[in-house]
Amino acid sequence: MAKTNKISIDENNFEFWLAVSGYMPARTEKELEYSEIIIEHMYKDVDVPAIDIDKIVNGRIKCGVRTKIVDISNRADISSLKMVARKGTSTIPDEILKRMKDKHNKKDED
Repeated sequence: MAKTNKISIDENNFEFWLAVSGYMPARTEKELEYSEIIIEHMYKDVDVPAIDIDKIVNGRIKCGVRTKIVDISNRADISSLKMVARKGTSTIPDEILKRMKDKHNKKDED
């Protein structure tokens, strides 16, 4: 029969297991030792590439894939938004500003 590793957690050792599992910082050497064993066991099959801190600090690291977040298909729609961003709200019609304020106040009331 296979050996099972059952852990009995109760009010007497609850804080110990929180610290060991990483939810709280380890307070004693025993908690630190147990948390290192758990972490070692969790990541034993994970292949982690080496991180070269020198390349990161000196800007010699190359970024991999770059993802385009927004696809702008209609440049005409964007140009009006750029104008608002540059010139402020003075170019937005009063009717639209009123609707925006009403919508904002309605959300605050809910």
